[in-house]
Amino acid sequence: MKKKNLDDPNYCKPNALAEVFESSLQDAKVLVHNRTCEIRNLYNQYKNMAEELKMKWRFTLENIQQQ
Repeated sequence: MKKKNLDDPNYCKPNALAEVFESSLQDAKVLVHNRTCEIRNLYNQYKNMAEELKMKWRFTLENIQQQ
């Protein structure tokens, strides 16, 4: 998203602060969404790895008990 130039003389409009705030808010929403997706993906990877480890451990225990 294009950043607003706060040094621009046209930025002395009454709505300038609201526009800057809205722009920053939209940037923050995108950032939060992206980070949330990253965290969700990492959590799913963790769950899959944990499940794989449980299955390997179960298999190892069964082999030990059979010996």
